[in-house]
Amino acid sequence: MLSMQPDGSASAASMGEGGGQVPTIYLVRDGTAIARWSWSTSAGGQIPMGLTYLDVSATATTHTYKIQVSQASGILSITNYVLIAYEL
Repeated sequence: MLSMQPDGSASAASMGEGGGQVPTIYLVRDGTAIARWSWSTSAGGQIPMGLTYLDVSATATTHTYKIQVSQASGILSITNYVLIAYEL
């Protein structure tokens, strides 16, 4: 199970975008995107404060996970978060 959550630092965790874009966050395992979250703040959507994913297709070996973000233009900021992997 993977969780992108606030890192517990003194500063608040935040995600923000400017200009009414549609940001997308990808969860990548070993170079392949395995999950995607998108939202539109201009359509009344809320920016998520954390993300959780249960990776049921992962094999019993070592994997490398990372977060990638994209949007068409403007600035997308993600601050004071950590990506945590739990083995169940």
